[in-house]
Amino acid sequence: VRKSESLETKVKQHKVNKSSSKYAKAYESYKKKLAIASSIAVLQKSMKGASGMVFRSELKGMKRVLRRLKYTDGEDVVQIKGRAAAEIDCGDELVLTELIFEGVFNDLAPEVCAAVLSCFVFDEKTDENLRLPDELKRPIDVLKDKARRVATVQSESKLQVDVEEYVKKFKAGLAEMTLRWCQGVKFVDLMAKSEIFEGSVIRCIRRLEELVTQLAGVCKVIGNTELEKKFKEASKMMKRDIVFAASLYL
Repeated sequence: VRKSESLETKVKQHKVNKSSSKYAKAYESYKKKLAIASSIAVLQKSMKGASGMVFRSELKGMKRVLRRLKYTDGEDVVQIKGRAAAEIDCGDELVLTELIFEGVFNDLAPEVCAAVLSCFVFDEKTDENLRLPDELKRPIDVLKDKARRVATVQSESKLQVDVEEYVKKFKAGLAEMTLRWCQGVKFVDLMAKSEIFEGSVIRCIRRLEELVTQLAGVCKVIGNTELEKKFKEASKMMKRDIVFAASLYL
């Protein structure tokens, strides 16, 4: 009993009890805090569910794209185009695979193949009204047509793709320089009239050589020996001079 009375006395003398209005405000703030915490927990759970739904929707869309482009069959079994695309990681695998299987490179010289493929590694801003020589303009136009088709299929398959923006990412700003480089033009002469930074040109040509070498490997996988030889020849044309100097610091 004495302990109970002592406790009651301490409670009555506590500063919180003496300032009941402050206590009431503090209590209300605490209740609001609990309510907010509860709301946050509910929202987080809803977000997890929504993100899962988005992921499942995207996965279905991706499967539709692969089936429509013949990378897989109706049973989701990987076909030869799918095997080829799986070998590519240095550029847009869908567009590159379409170009190979549509025979776009078959009648092009090795140096022209390299110039066209530069559109997959060059991403700097250049003049949108760039004038290309006829030997490059036609195959690059074909490239953009294939890219538009791939993007359209993705969009129609309910994937979030802006078709025109997708096409614009394939930039031809380094194409003519790549052509001239493969034809043996010296680096100093190559850069004489260029507005592109030297380091950017070197990095892009090195990345391009990696892509071309990878595509040669893809052609080996699918049994296209003629195109494999052509890509290997394009690689040899690029690997020279200061661009591939072993001691070059990039």
